[in-house]
Amino acid sequence: MCSDFDDRGIAVQRDEIWNTYIKLLVDPVLDGGHDFRHSDEKELHKQIWKAWRDAGVDNEVTIDDELVLSTGSSAARGSRIDFRIYHDDLHKVGVEVKSLGWWSEEGVEEQLVRYVETEQLDSILLLTADPDLADIEWSGTAEVPLFIVVLIGARCGLL
Repeated sequence: MCSDFDDRGIAVQRDEIWNTYIKLLVDPVLDGGHDFRHSDEKELHKQIWKAWRDAGVDNEVTIDDELVLSTGSSAARGSRIDFRIYHDDLHKVGVEVKSLGWWSEEGVEEQLVRYVETEQLDSILLLTADPDLADIEWSGTAEVPLFIVVLIGARCGLL
């Protein structure tokens, strides 16, 4: 899927879903000059929302914040995703935000699979400050692709 790198060092995607639905959400986060220093996941979530708002993404798509996905298996019911993005053609992107050091790859993958089971998403974007989460081997479903972007920044606070 990737063949070249852009001037930011990001692999250039040749994927239609990336170019049509995901890139709109990623570019403001990567190009906005944000370093995403945060003390917790809630603060990182707010910073991403602000980057989108500053770039006018909320004028291009509908953004649901902290949406409860309520259909699917009993395990999936009640799953709350950080953002769900609606495009004009009704494609729905689920966006999950993860901070550095709080989650295992397996735990995040299980959470994302629960979201897929709700049948409320067409694709998923994981925005994370944790480079270890970039190694998730997606076992979800081919019909719901997963895109992972690692944000530059640091979790700061008392240790």
